Amino acid sequence: LLSFSVEYNCLCVYKYIGVGRVQHALYGIVDDVVQATDQTGVLLAKQLFPLLWTIPIFPDNQTDWQLHREFSIFINEGRYVLIATKNIMAHSNIPRQYYLNFPDLYDDSDIFDFAFHLIDLQRGVISDVYRLRDYVFLSHNYGVSIAGNTIAILSRCRQCIDVLEVREGKFYVKYQVN
Repeated sequence: LLSFSVEYNCLCVYKYIGVGRVQHALYGIVDDVVQATDQTGVLLAKQLFPLLWTIPIFPDNQTDWQLHREFSIFINEGRYVLIATKNIMAHSNIPRQYYLNFPDLYDDSDIFDFAFHLIDLQRGVISDVYRLRDYVFLSHNYGVSIAGNTIAILSRCRQCIDVLEVREGKFYVKYQVN
């Protein structure tokens, strides 16, 4: 089970123990019915899903970065999870040539600094980061596709597809489709 911290700067990884753990959690209760209270819910959640890792993605002082809550992709049979963070940039930082080459894209789109984090769920660490300055649709994973260990990231700004491969916990750029 994955969740983000309240501050949206950490990825929390929980291990599922199984429903048999509920029996241990409720041991000693002799009533036929267990009242559902906040305390009971917290107790059962902690018993069923103990915290395995808290993985800091970026420091608390980097408030201009945020985790993208609608994006996560599991890779290599669940060994890794790919998550994204983004940081909105000032339009003054965008090269003038971008405006000239793609004028219709800049009227209604903000350009972001994206960082795609490859999280090793077995070790509880960020194993690699791929950075990109662009606009990528991340909601419902629209702008990112995966087949096996190959990842394709669709760029709206540059109008291309970056194709990466994940090997041994690292990103390798295979090619770019223009």
